[in-house]
Amino acid sequence: LDAARQPAAADARPVVREVLETATGSDALQRAHALKLHQELEQLEGYALLLLEAYRDPTAQPKGRQLAVMTCKHVITRNWSGRNGYRMSDQEKKSTKDTVLRLISSAGELPFLTELALVLRRICRFDFPLNWAELGQHLLGEFQSIQGPEHLNDRGLAAIKLLHHVLKEQSTKRLPRDRNAFYQLGETFLGPIGRVWGMLAQMLKDSQRNNPAALNNERIWEQSRYLDGCFMLLLCGGFGALHEVVGGSTCVANLKEKFVFMLELSKTTELVTQSVYFRKNLKSVSKWMPKLLEKQPLAFAQANVGTILETSAKVIETFGAPLKQQGANAFTHFCELLVYNSVETLTKALGCPAFRPGSEFPESSSGLGQQCNQQMSTFLAGAGIGNLVDLVSAHTLEWPAQDLQEWLADPEDQIAGPGSATELRKAATSFFQVISKEPLQGPFLQHLAQHFQQQMASPPGAQDPYIQADAPTLPVAKRDAMLSLLSICHDALKPHLPFEALMDFLMPFARLLGQGLPQNAPAVLLPVRMCQVLRTWHAKLPGSMVGPVLQMLEDFLDPRCPKAVRLAAMGPVADMASAFPEDMAWCERNLTRSVLNLLMQVQSEEFIWKCLNLATMLLKVCPLDQVDDNHLRCFRQIWQVTLAGTDFVGGALLDLLVELVASVRPLSQNFLFCSNEIAQSCSSHYQAPALNNSSGLSSAALASDLDGAADAGGDESYTATAMLKSGHGLVAALQKVSQAHIAPQRAG
Repeated sequence: LDAARQPAAADARPVVREVLETATGSDALQRAHALKLHQELEQLEGYALLLLEAYRDPTAQPKGRQLAVMTCKHVITRNWSGRNGYRMSDQEKKSTKDTVLRLISSAGELPFLTELALVLRRICRFDFPLNWAELGQHLLGEFQSIQGPEHLNDRGLAAIKLLHHVLKEQSTKRLPRDRNAFYQLGETFLGPIGRVWGMLAQMLKDSQRNNPAALNNERIWEQSRYLDGCFMLLLCGGFGALHEVVGGSTCVANLKEKFVFMLELSKTTELVTQSVYFRKNLKSVSKWMPKLLEKQPLAFAQANVGTILETSAKVIETFGAPLKQQGANAFTHFCELLVYNSVETLTKALGCPAFRPGSEFPESSSGLGQQCNQQMSTFLAGAGIGNLVDLVSAHTLEWPAQDLQEWLADPEDQIAGPGSATELRKAATSFFQVISKEPLQGPFLQHLAQHFQQQMASPPGAQDPYIQADAPTLPVAKRDAMLSLLSICHDALKPHLPFEALMDFLMPFARLLGQGLPQNAPAVLLPVRMCQVLRTWHAKLPGSMVGPVLQMLEDFLDPRCPKAVRLAAMGPVADMASAFPEDMAWCERNLTRSVLNLLMQVQSEEFIWKCLNLATMLLKVCPLDQVDDNHLRCFRQIWQVTLAGTDFVGGALLDLLVELVASVRPLSQNFLFCSNEIAQSCSSHYQAPALNNSSGLSSAALASDLDGAADAGGDESYTATAMLKSGHGLVAALQKVSQAHIAPQRAG
């Protein structure tokens, strides 16, 4: 370390090399010592340069070289702008950038190119392009030197990858000056990138016609994947109005043709299952298509918006099928991403003002706008709103049977049903919310009404199959999708569908519970989704329907019902308690006891907490006459869970006990003893002073000690302080209990 602090950088090189080799060794103590040395060396002037020299050294161990370049990235992140106290000097920054430029000039020959690219990105974050024009000139020269297929070698691929990283970093910047700088990059690089991109695209087409075996070369798809990424990044962020740039719309049209070409290859070859980079390439283009469409809509006039949406619909149909037929694996994950990206493309297009009929455009682009409007209208007339709704619904709202069975086995994992929190369902939600708005709302509602009437004419049965069913019975999956649509599109449906009519549609699903619905029957999903419908529609609930809805929810919480249904019913019950707290219908129900009974069956800490909070909430609107001994045993078990480290559960339990003490009459001796026992345990576990409480009930001393301990907790023991204050709240509630509120001791 002393040698490293000497002015001569050469004296520090052996120390740095030794630190790197030790840090990658097998001795844990030596690794820890090397890490400490590294932290001290980090603020040494020129340390980033020493790390880059260690990375470049061919005689060093590979692990040491990799660690050197990875460490360099972190040093630059912390020291370039002085985030860690030490700020690199301007001269040190210039030397570092010059060294990185020399390294990337021979990047095709160096190992760990990805790690070197991350170092490059860190510097670009701070200095490119405004303070590092040399990097742009270097990358431009590299692309200009690619004149033929023979130049797409290691060096050519390295240049493509490095430019991809540079553009990706630039795309993350949001300041106006950075956006303007990106526009300058767009003008500079569009021609060179477009030329190389076109050359590679032609190579792929020639190979398909003349030498199909050449398409099995993984390297060519690696080049294609990163070159497409560069092209997409530049077109999305490098121009304010791509349609006004000479050749800009042609670039979009060429990208569309490339996408269609790759989709055809996925059908006619084995590339989609055998080539990793082919899948990455196809996935990347499908991901960027909706982003490009959103940022540069008028540039799609030449490519034809309608044909792009037709392609997206075909992708959903083609790659959505494996999602239902196969279990989760790498291929189905790939298919899911393609379906997701295609749904996003449809959503962005249908929601884009530039494509909607009646949109107004500046005079300079009115022709393109009208052209896009016409293309969209032609697509919708041919595809049909109803067909689009059915297509997206079938492949995003109907889940594989395997997923359904896994959910039935553990419904606590997803309280709203299988797939309720997936990215694919979120994309579907956005799509349906867009298509249910004007000017598409009329055809959408008409199509939904047809499904509505069809399902009302064929009531569900407890033994209905999930996917396939004989006419006139509809499969559970179709009914589930319809219920999901009622939830997603509630804003569009509410002005046209009275709540009473909605309840007529929902009641057959509720009646399934009276047909002896088995715990593992697919039809269990229907009342669960029905609960989500009630949650989105409860604000429109007329006063006359509060009682019937509460009665139905109490039936859902019955211990004889499947656990999945009981869990799902908690949501709408809480919503009803918030929206209609003063309705007299609560007095006729026993929902609080139903929730306490459910509490005894849930396993996860999250649902224990939810049940406790819901019971506390319901006690204010739906009083409880007594607390059973079974509930007391459950409370004691929950408290033991709290002592094991789940304080948030314990806090909810203490709040519930306080509410029970205040509202239940009469209070049993067993309940009072249990409450007092938990209060004393709270004091002991969270380090309140020792308490002397020999009576069966809590004393003023107990309350005083708990309060004092809570106030003395301080910031360092916030959780303990909160728990002690909750415990004090319980003690204070117990102190207010008079003898008249206590039930007589039972004989025996």
